[in-house]
Amino acid sequence: MLDDTKFRGKISGFSIPDEIDLTSVSFASATLGYSGNALSGTLTVTDGVHTAKLAMLGQYVAGNFHLSADGHGGTLITDPPVSNGSDFATPH
Repeated sequence: MLDDTKFRGKISGFSIPDEIDLTSVSFASATLGYSGNALSGTLTVTDGVHTAKLAMLGQYVAGNFHLSADGHGGTLITDPPVSNGSDFATPH
């Protein structure tokens, strides 16, 4: 749980079942962005007022990050795998 959007640490090995709870970023208006390469990147989550920039060590994909409500007004971040399409029904 991160109460302060000015967290200065680096996050490594983030995957299922890990979660990051940004208590000061309102889920109701939260958006995310990610930029990086095979070694590291920055995950940015903002609600327009509060912004958290998280240094991520390792290779991540923007489409993998998922935002949800933490149940207390904040934003919960998870990194579930992106579907490879095998979960979709075959066309008929």
